[in-house]
Amino acid sequence: MCWGDNEDGQAEAPAGTYKAVAAGVGHTCAIAANDSIVCWGTIELAPGGSYKALATGGSHSCAIAADDSIVCWGYDGDGQTEAPAGAFRAVAAGGFHSCAIAADDTIVCWGDDDYGQLEAPAGAYKTVSAGYQHNCAVADNYTVDCWGGDTYGQANAPVGAAVAVAAGSSNSCAIAADGGIACWGSTYGGGSEAPAGTYRAVAASESHYCAIAADDSIVCWGNNEAGQSDAPAGAYKAVAANSYYSCAIADDDTIACWGRNNNGQSDPPAGSYKAVAAGGRHSCAVALNDTIVCWGVDWDGQSDPPAGSYKAVAAGSNHSCAIAADGGIVCWGTDYLEVTDAPAGSYKAVTSLGYHNCAIAADDSIVCWGNNESGQSEAPAGAYKAVAAGSDHSCAIASDDTVVCWGDDRTGQVGVYTARTAG
Repeated sequence: MCWGDNEDGQAEAPAGTYKAVAAGVGHTCAIAANDSIVCWGTIELAPGGSYKALATGGSHSCAIAADDSIVCWGYDGDGQTEAPAGAFRAVAAGGFHSCAIAADDTIVCWGDDDYGQLEAPAGAYKTVSAGYQHNCAVADNYTVDCWGGDTYGQANAPVGAAVAVAAGSSNSCAIAADGGIACWGSTYGGGSEAPAGTYRAVAASESHYCAIAADDSIVCWGNNEAGQSDAPAGAYKAVAANSYYSCAIADDDTIACWGRNNNGQSDPPAGSYKAVAAGGRHSCAVALNDTIVCWGVDWDGQSDPPAGSYKAVAAGSNHSCAIAADGGIVCWGTDYLEVTDAPAGSYKAVTSLGYHNCAIAADDSIVCWGNNESGQSEAPAGAYKAVAAGSDHSCAIASDDTVVCWGDDRTGQVGVYTARTAG
């Protein structure tokens, strides 16, 4: 099943049985049960034969054949489909280049090299990920090496095995295994200047960030033009941030909000709550009796939650989504870009920002829907335990504690990361 942007038919998946899928900018490809490849969208032609791995890039795709050789097809303006000979075990397709891990665990790249994205480091590697103009790979010792375009620090790998992650508009932050916070990407508003200390939760917005410290206090940093980084004193157990305001649940289960309040988004209702979400100009919370309460702007019905029992809630620009008691997802508000067309199934976590959503299914896979202009709804395959949606990108923590991000990479907010010991 595919959803999101379908301007070129890339979301119109053909019938059949498949075991792997990869989504490019305007096309999608999948490996069928018989090991053949099927593509749809801007690139419909796929090579014949049997394949075991697949990667899609800007306007090209690559696959590893049954004999471990690589075959690429699609746009070849920079040589990105001219794969080298040899045996390979992993392949990645970027904007206008490709990279692969050979049988001896070394990395080989080909295609556009305007930003040094073909200058792979020497050594043995476990995984490789190709971005638009840069790449990152996990070495055998679990350190992360990145190379290529580094305008916004996207080639500077973060430290630590992540235990929590949050994605902002053009920045991402993760809590490392030692409790420290690492951020990478754009530094607009001071967003990448994470404070020292030990933390257990983090929330990211367009240009400001808030985290709950080990002593349950809240620390915020980044843009503060509306007071959204002036966190109140006290002990808290949950925090949410969006645009120019923030909200948190205190130890007594009440909600406190601070920052901009031009639409009442920082005027939480009295009562006891166990979860809170901050949207564009509205907020929602799950009360202790499992009902949902929303406040702030209601232009599109985003503050009119349905009746029922819920266990999680998320708020986007002009819509909201929640996980019901039976595990199903319900969304309300604007349906711009089909953002409220929630997929069927059972889920255990949901996140929203801008006009797209992502959720972790009962089988630990990730499903995203809504806006996909930058690929932010093209969730990678695998098992995950946490997910966060940014304005135009998304990040998740995999079952092996690596952080995977996808979507807009103009400021280095996407890539693949694992543990690296600082110092």
